[in-house]
Amino acid sequence: MIPTNWIAGGAATTTLEGKRWTQFEIGDIYLLSKSTQLYVNALYEHGSSGAKGAFFTAGVSSTANQVIVLAGIHHSF
Repeated sequence: MIPTNWIAGGAATTTLEGKRWTQFEIGDIYLLSKSTQLYVNALYEHGSSGAKGAFFTAGVSSTANQVIVLAGIHHSF
């Protein structure tokens, strides 16, 4: 039997030229059928040592913190 719901999370830290970014993520994928999935991801990033939050998909924040929530549907034909 295939599970219909997956929850995953993670964390990462990046350091470049004395600046540091720390990211946390949690996501959920729910299967509606064999070919259709719903998904939602929540991401948080904090920059330190003068770094601003900067997610690739959202650009650079005006502060050290940035939060993104992504949701959508995948369908395979």
